[in-house]
Amino acid sequence: MKLINYNYGYNPLFTCSIHGTIEMNREDFGKVVNYLYQNAGTISKNNCYFNPQLLREDLGRREYIKNRQGTVKAFLINIRVGATEALVKHFSLKGYKRGNYQLRVLETD
Repeated sequence: MKLINYNYGYNPLFTCSIHGTIEMNREDFGKVVNYLYQNAGTISKNNCYFNPQLLREDLGRREYIKNRQGTVKAFLINIRVGATEALVKHFSLKGYKRGNYQLRVLETD
């Protein structure tokens, strides 16, 4: 799992500007989702814009990245800033700057 700071600009699917990417494989993504759901109550006490219902909505909005053959290589997801901050803190990712980050989940390592 790695954090990449780069201003990608406005993404109409996520209706916000993207300031960076957190890249991970499927296994790490499963750990992230489990952590966020298990700690949703604690995180939402500190941040009113984060709760399990919003997380479910965020995880449902995906942008698929395909290769020339049409095979899915990765997908992008954008979660709320409060959830991103909890993720960065829990998994000790360095270089985080407060903002909207997309999760890039790679189908292969």
